[in-house]
Amino acid sequence: MKEGYGRLIGMVKYLREKPKIPKSELIRLYIKEKLTYGEIFNKLDITRKELWSLLYFYGIPRRKANKIIPFKGFEEELKYLYWIKGIPLGEISAGIGIAKTSFWRYLINIRFPLRTIKMASKVRENRIREERPEANINRSEALKKLNEDPNFKKSQEVENKRKPSKLEKKFIRFFADYFINEKIKYVGNGKLWIGHKNPDFVVEGTNNIIEIFGFVHSKDWSKITGENIENEEDRVRHFKKYKYNCLIIWGFEIKDQKTLKRKVNNFLNEARNY
Repeated sequence: MKEGYGRLIGMVKYLREKPKIPKSELIRLYIKEKLTYGEIFNKLDITRKELWSLLYFYGIPRRKANKIIPFKGFEEELKYLYWIKGIPLGEISAGIGIAKTSFWRYLINIRFPLRTIKMASKVRENRIREERPEANINRSEALKKLNEDPNFKKSQEVENKRKPSKLEKKFIRFFADYFINEKIKYVGNGKLWIGHKNPDFVVEGTNNIIEIFGFVHSKDWSKITGENIENEEDRVRHFKKYKYNCLIIWGFEIKDQKTLKRKVNNFLNEARNY
């Protein structure tokens, strides 16, 4: 006897002696009203195993799961609802009348990209802002007042314990290997503020700044979260006002170290002649 069948047979024997739910009630809920398993066992106050045993005992055939029939542009619409509008997958599957398990199986088959935990939290925050604009206004005003407080920056220098990201660590190793005569200092943890902005690296003994841009600086991230992303030109222009030279390096550029070496070398040479 296969594992698990013993418990099922034992439960069927119990039901045969004293069935809790009449067959007509189960047919009405499961076949006619087409309620889900979860809705039925919550309504009847029984366990999932008891529900399966009742269906087996009464000979009620299980329903076939609704199949997803993708139409032209279905995946694009799905990406729009999930990534741009921020609608959870559970709400989408309920909206198109497909069981969650079938929906998840379909997403796995088409290799649909899912949000990370960090992205999901950003999307939730964005939805809250849309549903409660007054909360967003109050939050913005509070942040403005906080940033204007001179004691806030000093406290950030002590309290902020942010460490370099994976991309930033890769760049630190790259710079140490190729630029022996130069040294960079990580200041992205609040150690250096230039006009309300905190750069990632500064070349020691100079006014040269190096910024590492990742996915959160891209237009795709702006579409997902609804945030206004500062572009490269604005970032460089901001530091230029305070007589700092700024080089922007995207994460994907770190892979091609020969090209990156040439880019950093040109930046340092131009900064020396400036």
